[in-house]
Amino acid sequence: MVGPTGVGKTEIARRLSKLSESPFIKVEATKFTEIGFHGRDVDQIIRDLVEIAINMTKTKLRKRLKKQIAKTVEDRILKSLVGSANDDISKWRTHLREGQLEEMMIELEVQIKEPEQNMEAI
Repeated sequence: MVGPTGVGKTEIARRLSKLSESPFIKVEATKFTEIGFHGRDVDQIIRDLVEIAINMTKTKLRKRLKKQIAKTVEDRILKSLVGSANDDISKWRTHLREGQLEEMMIELEVQIKEPEQNMEAI
């Protein structure tokens, strides 16, 4: 976009980026040289965009999985309290959601999985 300072070019681009769920980075192109923009290497600009896109994707996935994770955690807690007796689970679920079990201590074994690093996909 071209225009005088302060007319809202950056804000328009930022809002379009947010609406389209695209990464956004502001780069001043007024002093373009052979090595890049304002001393920033073009490769670094691309790396910054990729990093922003990866973080946006992670945030989106976390939001998408939040409800599923909460239900899994709730089920795991109830299973450790009640066992497999389905009759009591609904009663205990109500108590758990109402906060009546906050003082109760339970022990759970949690398996920790290392995240897979696939740098070729990036």
